[in-house]
Amino acid sequence: MRQSHLLMHRPTLTDLPEMPVLPKAFALDDCNESDSEALAELLGAAFEDPLWTVERVNNALLRASDIRRTFAIRNDARIVATASLRYMPDRFPSAAYVHWVAVDPMIRGMRLGRIVSLAVLRLGVEQDLHDAWLETDDFRLPAIATYLGLGFLPALRGEDHSERWRIALLNLGRDPAHYL
Repeated sequence: MRQSHLLMHRPTLTDLPEMPVLPKAFALDDCNESDSEALAELLGAAFEDPLWTVERVNNALLRASDIRRTFAIRNDARIVATASLRYMPDRFPSAAYVHWVAVDPMIRGMRLGRIVSLAVLRLGVEQDLHDAWLETDDFRLPAIATYLGLGFLPALRGEDHSERWRIALLNLGRDPAHYL
């Protein structure tokens, strides 16, 4: 049986960090349907999931009614990072949901995930949203470290989540007592 995703919450969007400067030759902009193939390739590589197709990208991101915007970081014309703002008022009222953050595995470590996630949070502020949520996997330790650095905190929702968070935080060299 597949484990549920870990949940993280940023209780306010009023104190966001400054937007870092992108490295030279990189630019942040919006995605549209002409980017479907490039996004499918990126998401497939980042999540090691061959099921990311043009159709899935269009249905889950670019044409989805709950997606407010999908951002891309481009290096020249190539998409190397992405994240979307998903709005789910029934589940997370007045909150931005940071959705499908992905960075090209060949260039991880450049803090592009932080930048594209922060773009989503800043859009949340522009759209008068008050907090933010996201889901991630236990083994995505670099992503968890990024989200903690952006002010997200572990949120407990399953019987085993306290222990799973404890292990993840210890693996990151963080004191679980500070977060749980």
